[in-house]
Amino acid sequence: MTTLYIYNTEDMTLVARIEGENNEACEAVAAGQYGDTDCFGWTYSPAFGAVDGVKPGENVVDIEA
Repeated sequence: MTTLYIYNTEDMTLVARIEGENNEACEAVAAGQYGDTDCFGWTYSPAFGAVDGVKPGENVVDIEA
């Protein structure tokens, strides 16, 4: 299983986790739900405040790919 983390690019808070069999499955869901805007970014290994600056968010949505 792979987990893709979706975050708000303005404040770097986590908004969703997408779990799927592989990267392609996760990215297909991310592109369909979050990919048509510059407001969201994604990463496979958030450091939550360390290297990439992504912070844990409130009301994070869990999605199955």
